[in-house]
Amino acid sequence: MNNKVYRIRDKKTGEFISLGYRSKTSWLVKPNAAMKEYPELFKDRHADMKTTAMCWGFECLDGWYPLINSLCAAIMWNPHTGKNVENPPTVSQVKEKYGTLRFYVNDSNERQNNIIEFAEYLSGNICENCGSMRDVSRTKGWVKTRCLTCHQEAGDIPYGN
Repeated sequence: MNNKVYRIRDKKTGEFISLGYRSKTSWLVKPNAAMKEYPELFKDRHADMKTTAMCWGFECLDGWYPLINSLCAAIMWNPHTGKNVENPPTVSQVKEKYGTLRFYVNDSNERQNNIIEFAEYLSGNICENCGSMRDVSRTKGWVKTRCLTCHQEAGDIPYGN
């Protein structure tokens, strides 16, 4: 697969900002509303690649974005005060691995870790391409979590067939 990297230079800092990777069929990584809505979580978004993987953006497809947005909201919420947490964790990487979401953070508490673990579990039942929760299964070989329609469009063979 021949991917092209799209980057722009930040006029204020002079640093390169990764806009995403584009394959022939779709964006593999692209900016997300969660980064704008929860800047406290993604404060390392433009940090050096030696210190964080967030400089590459989200390394997953569009279908999980609603889950990621909900996950960010849950991490930020403090159920005891009814307000946002004072010292939120810093997200260091968001990606797909073995067909499920991986959401890595620094300086999180047990409650936040449990929420992340639950979201990662849920991602295995959500099509990473379109977000459907119907007829979701995994592929053979390079593991992808997709609904039947997306499997057929991609020419994948669902695991077990």
